[in-house]
Amino acid sequence: MLVRVAVQPAQVIVPGVAATPWIPQGQVTELIGLIDTGASGTCITSTAAQMIGIRSRGKTNMSGVHGVAPRNRQRFTLGAIYDDAGERGYFWFEEVSGAEMANNGVFDVLIGMDVISQGDLHVMRDGQFRWVLG
Repeated sequence: MLVRVAVQPAQVIVPGVAATPWIPQGQVTELIGLIDTGASGTCITSTAAQMIGIRSRGKTNMSGVHGVAPRNRQRFTLGAIYDDAGERGYFWFEEVSGAEMANNGVFDVLIGMDVISQGDLHVMRDGQFRWVLG
C-alpha cells in the first residue's frame, strides 16, 4: 500500500540541554512510502536520505530476502499527511532510527511496524485501507 509521507531529519540532541517538544522546522519533504506489515523497522532509500540531508548515524544490520547486510543507520522524523475539511497537515510519529536501503524506483520510505503500530491499520478485502492515528 503506497502512501504520501512527510520526512525531515531528526532533531539534534545536545547533551546537558533539555529537549523541547518537536515542531517541524524548515522545509518538509514529501515522499512515497510503502506500508509493509512484514517489516519490523522503517527504512529510507539512500537517494531520499541524501536529498533531505540526513547524515548517517553509524551502521546497523538489516535482514531481508537476500540475508543480513550492514547498512547505514539513519535518524529521521516521519509524518502522515492528512487533509481535514480542506486543512492540510501532518501527524508526526516518534523519531525513526532506521536503516538506509537501496533505491528501487517505486517508493522512498519502507514503513515498518515500528511506525505502523503507532496507529490502527485496517485493511479491507478489496485492497483499500484505513490507518487511524492519534
